[in-house]
Amino acid sequence: NLDRRPERWSYMQEQFTRLQLQAKRWSAVDGRELDVASLVESGELRSEAYARFLLPDDQKVFGIDLTPGALGCALSHMQVWIDIMRRHGNREFSGSERDEVFLVLEDDCQ
Repeated sequence: NLDRRPERWSYMQEQFTRLQLQAKRWSAVDGRELDVASLVESGELRSEAYARFLLPDDQKVFGIDLTPGALGCALSHMQVWIDIMRRHGNREFSGSERDEVFLVLEDDCQ
């Protein structure tokens, strides 16, 4: 979750405790602080998506066009899965069946 939203992590910790789930927190990518133009230059974001990203909010199609928050969310999920795959490849997990199951959640789910 976002470092600037510790209350959301606290909420999720309560949910995990109630459900008896082990959890790990990753710092989310803050879409407000992204240099989106550099993502286009590096090939991580298509120029067509960037053009739509630059539209005023009232011209965007909800659920289709990227917002800073949506872009940060997508990049956060990608980083988490990349980290899980890297750590799995390095055999950093115990090998038990429980350590082979991963669920990535947002910090506002119930």
